[in-house]
Order: sequence, then C-alpha cells, then structure tokens
Amino acid sequence: MLRYTLLILSCLYSSLHLSATVPDLATVSIDSALTWLEQNVADTSENYLVLSLEVKKRAYASGDFYQMGRSHDQLASWYGYHGGFPKDSLIHHSESAVYCFSQTEDKIRLADTYLTLAVDYVNISDTERALETSFKALTIYEAEGDQPGIGKAYRRIALISNQEKAFERALEYGKKALEQAEADMDHYNAALCLLELLQACQGMEQYAEAYSYATRCIELVNREIPDQKGILTRAFSFRGDISINMDNLEQALSDHRRSWEIAVEGYGESPGTDTYRFGIGEVLLLQEKHREALPHLEAALAPFEGNIFNAYPKIWEKYEDLATCYEAVGNYPQALKFQKRAKITYDSLMTNKVNNLEKEALIKYETGKKDQELAAQAVLLEQKNRIQWLTIGISTLFATLFFAVLFLFRRNQKTNTALQAKNAENELLLKEIHHRVKNNLEMVSSLLRLQAVKTKDDEARSVMEASQNRVQSMGIIHQRLYQGENLASIEMLDYFKNLSENIIDAFNASGKVKVIYDMSPMEIDVDTAVPIGLIVNELLTNSLKYAFPGPQLGEIRLSLREVDPQHIRLEVADNGIGKKEDLPVQGTGFGSQLVKLLTQQLQGIMTADYSNGTRFCFDLEKPSYN
Repeated sequence: MLRYTLLILSCLYSSLHLSATVPDLATVSIDSALTWLEQNVADTSENYLVLSLEVKKRAYASGDFYQMGRSHDQLASWYGYHGGFPKDSLIHHSESAVYCFSQTEDKIRLADTYLTLAVDYVNISDTERALETSFKALTIYEAEGDQPGIGKAYRRIALISNQEKAFERALEYGKKALEQAEADMDHYNAALCLLELLQACQGMEQYAEAYSYATRCIELVNREIPDQKGILTRAFSFRGDISINMDNLEQALSDHRRSWEIAVEGYGESPGTDTYRFGIGEVLLLQEKHREALPHLEAALAPFEGNIFNAYPKIWEKYEDLATCYEAVGNYPQALKFQKRAKITYDSLMTNKVNNLEKEALIKYETGKKDQELAAQAVLLEQKNRIQWLTIGISTLFATLFFAVLFLFRRNQKTNTALQAKNAENELLLKEIHHRVKNNLEMVSSLLRLQAVKTKDDEARSVMEASQNRVQSMGIIHQRLYQGENLASIEMLDYFKNLSENIIDAFNASGKVKVIYDMSPMEIDVDTAVPIGLIVNELLTNSLKYAFPGPQLGEIRLSLREVDPQHIRLEVADNGIGKKEDLPVQGTGFGSQLVKLLTQQLQGIMTADYSNGTRFCFDLEKPSYN
C-alpha cells in the first residue's frame, strides 16, 4: 500500500521543483546533457522523453559505455518515476544500463545499478531475480571494500525477503544493514533499515519487537533527519498497524492520525496524502464507530478510482470495509454498491493475474495474513461476510490447484520436447548406421562381382555370384530401414518384390519367369527379416537355376502369412520340373545347408513337396515385440 502512496507523494512534491529552462542538449556535452536530465527527472512533458532518447543516441554514437549506461539508467528512472508505462520499458533500460556499466571499470556504479534493477524486479513481482541481482551487487561491494555499499545491499536483500515473506532472512540482513548504517552515521539508511526490521518482526508475529523498531525509527527521524517526512509517515503508519495486532486500538488510532497529519504537513492536503486515512478508517471500524470511519475510508479510496493505482492488490478489501460501514449506518444502497464493487475489483484483479501468469505473487499476498485477518473480522462481521470469505478462499484454492496443474503440464511439455528432440537425433543416427551398413554391403557385393568376372573357374564364379545375391538380400533390408518410417521392422511384401526383381535381373530371366506374391502387407522385425530374406534368396536362386531348364515360361509363388497369434508360415513354390528325392543334390549343397541352419535359427520346421514342381513350406515362430 505504502509503495503506491509514496509514488503519489513524490510526484506531487517534485512537480514543484522542475527546471524552468531547458538547455540546448544537442550543443552541450553528453555529460552535461545527462546531468541536466538526471536533475529534472520529475519533468512530465512529452518533450522530455524525446530529449532523453536523442541524448541516448549521442551516447551510443560516442562509443563510451559509461555514458551509454547513464543514458539507459536515466530513462529507467524516468519510466519508473512517473509510472503508467509498461514495465518492460523500465526493465529493458535497467538491464541495458547494467550491461553498459559492466563494460567499464566503474564497479561501484555497476553495483549501484544492480540494486536499482533489483527494485524494478520487485515491482514486477520477480523476487527471485531481484534477490539474485542484489547478491551480485553485494559481491562487488565486498570485492571493492565499499562498506556503505555493503550496507545498502544488505538492506535491499532485507526488503526483498520481506516481499517473499522470508521474514527470518529479512531480520538477519536487516540487522546487518542497520549495524553498517549506524557505523557510517548514515541516519537516512538506518531509518529505512528499522522499517524493514519492524516489517520482518511483524510478519513473524513478534509484535513487541516490531513496535520497538517502529518507535526507534520515529525517534531517529525526529532527532537526526526531521525533514524526511516520508519515512516518518510510514513509521507511524506501521506502528499503528502493529498496535492493531496488539489490540491497542487507542494507540493505533493516535499513530494513524499522526501519520496522516505528517503527510499533510510535508506535502499538503491532496488525494495522495488522503491515502493515509485508510489506517484511521480501519481503527474506527474495529471500534464500531462506523459513522466516523466513513469519511476517512471514502477520502482514502478516492485516489484509486479510475487510475493505475486501482491495481493495489488489497483495494477490494477497502471497498468491503466501506460497504460494512454503510450497512451499519443503515445506508443499504451504498453498502450494496461498494460490496458489488469489491467483488468486481477482486474478480478483475484475479483475472489479470491469471492472464499475466502472476498468480503466485497474489496467492502469497492473499495467504500471508489470511488467518489473522479472518480472526479480526470474525467478531465484527455478519454471517454473510464469513460466507463471502469462505467463497474467496475456495476460489483461491482452485486457482492455486489450476496453476499447479499448469506448472506440471508445462514442465512435462518441456520434458517431452527434449525427449522428442533426443529421439529424433537417435533416429537420425540409426538411419545413418543402416545407410552405412547398406553401402558397405554394396561394396562387398561389388567386390564379389568384380572377382567373379575375373575368375575363370565356373564353380568358383557360381559361388561368388550366389554370395553376391545373399549380400544384396541383406543390403535391401538396410536400405528399407533407413528409407522407411519404422526403424525396427520391415514391410515384407515390398521387400520380397524388390528382392525378386534383383535376383531375376541377375539371371536375366525377367521375360521367362513370373513371380506371384500370394500375401498381404506384413511387417516383421529386422532380426527375423534377415534370415527369412536369405532363405527366400536361396530358394529363388535354386528355382531360377534348376526349375526351368527348357524354353517354357515359369511361375514362382511367394507367400508369408500369420497362421495363429504365435506362428507365421512362409511358402516358396514353383511349377518347374521338380526333382526326384533319390537323385543327387545339384550344385555344392551349401545353399540347402544354409536354408536348414536359418530355419533352425528361426525355431521353425521346413517341409518340401516335389509332387508338382517344387514347394517349400516353413512354419516359424512369430517374433515377439515385447
């Protein structure tokens, strides 16, 4: 709440101190131009931003990283100072300033810019990066031996830790920061450290310690830096909140009234200073002085109507407080009006958080003091208000579950994407392996062909040609594997057609022998397809060699089908001359021996029928893919 209030107050105060004259920034040095812009960052004129961008161009043209960093830092300050602009612009310039200063020798300026960037990250609820950036600044300050800088980094870590509800860490670094500020006699930073310490203690429900820190802050400001009205208003406001926690409503009312009075003394009566009347209205509401609370709550809510400050996360609660007061004084139309506005504001804020993936920050804010707030309201609110809180709690729970599921889904999606990329890489490598195997087999086949051509021994030539065909049958399988979609299995019908065409071409029998494929498409794993291919290769070769000695046309029938879920049957038959079982084996007999060995490898049984041509039947176990 105070962050938004201070922004209003600072704008009101600084608007009274703008430079009356604008120098010609195109003619003065870059250093002078940047100095003037930094001194007049409160200027809200449209021309100011144009001048800033022009000076940035000059800084980049000079190639001086230090001046480039200053130009980005100044623009970030202007965007942050005036508000109402996309946070992306502010973050962009702050990050660019960090990069530019990192290219210079000025490590202290780099560390200071890191701390500024940390605040920008806090403003977009990215406390993780804010904390990381603050520790980077701390590391630089420690390396440079800059004790005041170390103290500033400690305080920034305490501030971020309070934002994260990490109150123990906030207390630890807040004490370190206070010790350093007191050693440096830096009363301003000491007062800010006390504010962080009281918030940490309040978050840990150590109200007596929190009250003590608030009192020390008030006394320090009054004694050493009485012109710091902003710190003093915050200290009294915080102490008023702590007094509410300690059930000391009279002290709470006194502190909140004093906070408002100091704001008016420092900045005058305005919508900005009226925001400090929230505390007064809250105490009066707790005291059931509803009629007295009404004007304070109405005035405090006025600055939040229809502008960017309506994004204050808890503003809907203030509408509910106002509705409660109107209901208590009998003004039911107004009570209903602000009750509806509370619901609309809450729903709108929740939707915006969901759409911007910022729900985590809202949930932390909602749940941080939920039990305490419900306990304070339970005595004062009617049954319908308790039901309303319950509804809000259930909505928050469902929203939390939704984002948990969304987080898990996105994490699994990233994992699946990585796995898919890895699988694609493995598939490419496997295809490359099959491609190389096929190329190597072709090389072996070519060597056998060359050797066969040079061999004068007919028997040796025949053996080499048969070996060449066997190598080709295996090469076709690897070709099909790297060309196809499935790297684990072969479509056998297409494979048989390709194998048959190659063998028929080798024997120059395309016009003499016709191959009939009595089968449907069937996929077989590669470990089974290779021996089946070799068997078919041997039988086709034998048929072409011996089954059709005359000029007559011949037919060879190939069949591969599933007999039952556990078995497949391979048949190779021709309508050639057949052979008598008592006749000696033609050729070397190696092919027949190879077929028998391959059949045994496939756990199969081979039968032969020579009654009408030659027919071989193989009953094989179906390969398992488990």
